[in-house]
Order: sequence, then C-alpha cells, then structure tokens
Amino acid sequence: MRSSSEKYKKWLLHIQNNWPNRNISKDPLVCSWFEDKELCAFNWDTQSISIQSVQLNYQHTASYIDHIQSTNLLSVLGESSAWCLLDTQGVVVAIQMSPELKMPLAELGIEEGFCFDKSLIGTTAFSMSKSTNKTAVTSYYETYKKALHDIAFVCAPVRNDSRGLFLMAMFEQCNEKQLTAAKNHLEALTHYPLKTLNNVMLFEDILDGMPEMVFVFGDDNKLKYANSAARKNSVNDKIYVDGIATFSVSSLLGDAESETLNFKTNEVRVSAYIRRQYSGDKCICSVRVDSQNVHDGDWRQAVLSQCVTKQSYLDRFVALRGNSGLRLFITTDVGAGEHYIIDYIAQQLNSKKLVTVDCLAGFASSEVTPSMRVQFLKLIESANGQLLCFENIDLLSLDLQTALLKVLTSGLINDDDGNYQPFNTDLICCSGAGYDWETSRLNRLLYMRISLAELTLKPLAQDKSRLHRALHQTLEQLCIREKVTIHFDQEALGVLMEYHWPGNFLEVFQTLESAAHRREYGMITLNSLPDRMRKKSEAQSFMNMADAERNVILTAWRDHHGHAACTAKALGMSRTTLWRKMKKFDLSRQILTDKI
Repeated sequence: MRSSSEKYKKWLLHIQNNWPNRNISKDPLVCSWFEDKELCAFNWDTQSISIQSVQLNYQHTASYIDHIQSTNLLSVLGESSAWCLLDTQGVVVAIQMSPELKMPLAELGIEEGFCFDKSLIGTTAFSMSKSTNKTAVTSYYETYKKALHDIAFVCAPVRNDSRGLFLMAMFEQCNEKQLTAAKNHLEALTHYPLKTLNNVMLFEDILDGMPEMVFVFGDDNKLKYANSAARKNSVNDKIYVDGIATFSVSSLLGDAESETLNFKTNEVRVSAYIRRQYSGDKCICSVRVDSQNVHDGDWRQAVLSQCVTKQSYLDRFVALRGNSGLRLFITTDVGAGEHYIIDYIAQQLNSKKLVTVDCLAGFASSEVTPSMRVQFLKLIESANGQLLCFENIDLLSLDLQTALLKVLTSGLINDDDGNYQPFNTDLICCSGAGYDWETSRLNRLLYMRISLAELTLKPLAQDKSRLHRALHQTLEQLCIREKVTIHFDQEALGVLMEYHWPGNFLEVFQTLESAAHRREYGMITLNSLPDRMRKKSEAQSFMNMADAERNVILTAWRDHHGHAACTAKALGMSRTTLWRKMKKFDLSRQILTDKI
C-alpha cells in the first residue's frame, strides 16, 4: 500500500482513532464509517449556499425556531456550544452558537444553508439519527472528516413536529462531558407536544433546584433523565462521592419503595438512601448520599492500641491466646480509658458477643442470696464461648469469687437442666486498684486465673515517653480524619509535655481535637490550647492525684449537664464506678448540681 494513496490515508485515520475492526464489530458508527470510503478524509471543501433556499426553509419552520429560542437552549448547553435545526436533508435551517465556537464553525463554513448530508461530509450524528430515527451521539474524533475531529455532536429527531426536522447540538472537545446532559435535554425538547413543553421545562427547573439526586429509568431499565445534582455527581454509570467512585447508577433500581445501600473503602463509608416512585412504566429514584470518614469512630482505639499496649503487646496476646482463651487483668485510674481497651479487643474478636458484668450492680454484698448466685451464674453462662468482661472485679463478693473460680478451674458450668456443659470464654477483668497480696479483697487463686496478661493504665504524667507517643499518635489520627496536615508548635508541645494530665487519655483526645479546630496556619500553638494549660499555677503544679480525679469528675459532670450516663461514658467507666468515685470524694448530686 503506497503511503501517498487515499486508501492508506483512510487506513491511517482509522488506526489513529483506535476504532475496532469492522469484521469483529457491529457498532453502527464503525459500520457507517466504512461506508464513507469514497470520501477523502483530509479534504474539506466549503459548500456553496443558496440564499433563496435558506430564506424559504426559515419561513417554513419559523414557528418551531421561535419556540426553541424561547427555551433559551444555548444557555442550557453551556460554554463552547452551538445548536442548529436541520431539515430532513440535513440542511441547517437555523443556528445559534456561543462566542467560543463562532470562529471554528466559520472556518468550516457551517452556517444557515450548510448541509450535513452523509454523501457530502460523511458520518455524523445527523446521518446516524436519520438512519435509525433515534437520538445519536458522536464524540470528538468519531467523525470521518478530520476537519470535524474537534467537535462532538448530538442529534435528535423532532417528534413534536410533522415536518421531519432534526435538532442538533455541537460542543468543542474540551466540553464533551456535556453530551449526556445535552442528549437528555434535546430529547425532552423534541419529544413532548408543544402545548405541554413549557410545563416540562418548568418541571425540569424544579428538579434541578433540588439538593438530592433524581434519576428516572424507563421500562427497559435504562436511564432516561437525571437532574442537575445527579449529573454533577455521576459519570459513566458511577456515582462519585468526594471524588471516589461508589455505587453504579443501575444499582439504584429495585422493587422496594425505600432502600439503603452501603459502600465502604479504606477511607470513607458511604450510605445512599433511595426512595422509589413509579409513574406508568417509569421508575423515579430520589437519592440522598451521606459519607463518613472511616477513622471517625476508630481513631481513639487506634491511638490506645499504639500507646497503652507496649508495642502491640495486646495484639500479640489476643492473637496467641490459645485454647484457654484471653485472660487480661486491667488496673486503671479514672479517665484512663479501660473502656476504649475493651472496645478495641471486642473489635478484634468481632465474631464474639461482649457480655459485661459490673460487680457493683448487686454482686458486691457480703451476704449472697441463692437468687443472687443463680443470677450471677446465668450471666456467666450467657458468656460461654463469647467475650466476658468483669468491671470492679476487686469488689466482687467472696462467695461469688469462689463460684467464678470453680467455673474457671473446672471448665464446666451448670445449664438450666442441671447438666454440666463445657465452659470456655475470653475474659477481661477491670480493677480500680492494683492487686496487693496482703490487703486485696480479691482471691489469690482467682487473681492468678484471670491475670495471665496484665495491663496497668497509669496517669500519662508519670510516663513522658508514652505521653509523647500519645500526643503524636492522636495528632496523626486527627490529620487522617480531617484530611489536613497539622503540626505542633515547639512551645505548645513543651507545655503539653509538662502538663499533669489528670484526665489521662480522655483529656488528650478532647484537648487535641479542640486544638486541631483552633489551629493557626496548620500549627497547634499556645493560643490553640485551653487556658488551664497556659497558666502555670502552683495549685496545679502540686495538685495530688485525689484532687485531680475529683476535678476531672466535676468537669465531666458540668460538660454533660449533670447526665450521669453521659458523664460515665466520657470518663471511660461504668455508672456504678462513677457513683463509687463520687462517694469517695464526697460528691453528692446536690453538690454537683450546684457547681454546674
């Protein structure tokens, strides 16, 4: 094949466009392109236009042209666009274009009287629409003539007029993304009867003003219409949230009147709330999308897992706990966060149910009734094969300690029928004070059974290396959650390291979360920190731990407006532990209420 031949030029153009081979494709565009082989791909002759025929055509279709102009079609199509009305032969009857397209179209001679007939310029959206009597779209580089390569077309046959007209929109290459929206709009303009067309346009304006996405599907389950919000957030059958492809548009279809779809990645959790309505053979889907950063609920556990478990000691112990199950004994101070540790372990063992027993909730009395014993053993039995957590284990009644020790030692427990069943559980026990062999109320044998692993959550001020790690791990997690970069000012970091942290991890989380929102130019400075940290008061410097615990409870009680459950949750303890601490520090409800 000679490189100068017209056949070679056409073949080269075909390869450059990356179109599929005709023999293996039934694509109408490809088949139509091969029918243009008598045309020269590189020549473009400006057509001679008859002024008389232009005037005649304009008069013939004046009423329809006026109506299209009244719909303000050009502004709807947007920048770098144009529309033209064609007669049955493809002759331009009327044309209107944006300033950006005036020069390119003038160079091609596309004006009133120009003919888009296939025999003259090859396959375009007009020739395909004429042959199929359906709306046709050709993107840039999908036309046979090289001169038209930078223009994308969409052409719709006019069904609300009997004169066989066609309405076509044109876009420059940079605005090809508007083709889908233009296709839907042109179909609406050319489909509805003229007397109802204005109502349809008004209805579309209302839908475009809605914040939620609206998709309309036909009886063939194909998308027929999408409002402005839907067009903005969907591309190529995918709905995008924060730039991430989530649900497919086709997945919105269903039989239920309402449905929720969930999608999760490593960064974001997305929920789509769908309401469906049926009108004739059409399905109208209203979609509201909510997104949540995956780290929103887990960042505290991530910090604690790195800072309180001594280089993944807890993770390794959970993974290698063996057939006997987990046996973890936790000693904590107020606000140290044992509940975060329990939640973290429960998340690691997510196949097991967490059963919590607070020993202060009726099991701390020195006298144990038969009904109390039965209730206690039933709670233990309900945790068979699950994750069992004892709070305030050091206050458990001695008789019930003996019963628990018997179950753990024998590995058997009575069921409701009085039969012995094998007992195996992962066990976490929490104590408010460290175990003392001489003075502790806790049975020594029981302590050895439940403390194969021990974890002491001490005040952060007593361990500077752990405090430094906690501050940086917390800030790192907040950066991930907020999707920003934040650093410590050296002066602010020095103040944080010298602060006595009576609220332990709870106070670290609350302080840095607040400081991150008050940052200055991406830096946490002294001005970002609470006043109590900036003031070097002697009373604060020499505050003992009892006063610190008391003040933490007072602060949490005030912050949660006297709600005991919320206060206990914020402090990382149970309500019964909170009441015990209040009694210890002589904090009655009346005193706390007066201090709010």
